[in-house]
Amino acid sequence: MPQQPLLTAFNFLVETVIHDGNWVCRAGFSECDGLEITMDPRTIREGGNNARAIHLPGPISYGQLTLRRGLSEDDELWNWFEAAHNSVTRKKRQLRADTTILVQSPDRAKSATFVLLGVTPVGMKGPALDAVHGGVAVEELRLAYEMMYRR
Repeated sequence: MPQQPLLTAFNFLVETVIHDGNWVCRAGFSECDGLEITMDPRTIREGGNNARAIHLPGPISYGQLTLRRGLSEDDELWNWFEAAHNSVTRKKRQLRADTTILVQSPDRAKSATFVLLGVTPVGMKGPALDAVHGGVAVEELRLAYEMMYRR
């Protein structure tokens, strides 16, 4: 993901692409929370052995990503959220996407990349509008995702 001049003040660069391959957006955010994987182990009791339980891998669930104080060079992030909302209300295919989060160190070197699959926007909060002080384009964006891995 090439560095955009406007987004150099943000440590988390986010690139989102809709499943059909269309470009959605690039944005920078100051905070990122919710990169989470949880496995619920299956517990099996062995007959006659009351002193121990055997734990086996069980179903995996993923958290909900929250990105705060973000800025994008265009309106595509808002357009994606609106299109996903309209696809639900009109009973059409939901506009799910794949999202890449590039984590930068303070010297702007890449330190980690996370890839989220099957991403759906579930919440968006705009900035407080203030004529004196400039606001950010997105105060908070919440994304639900089906799978996550680190690249």
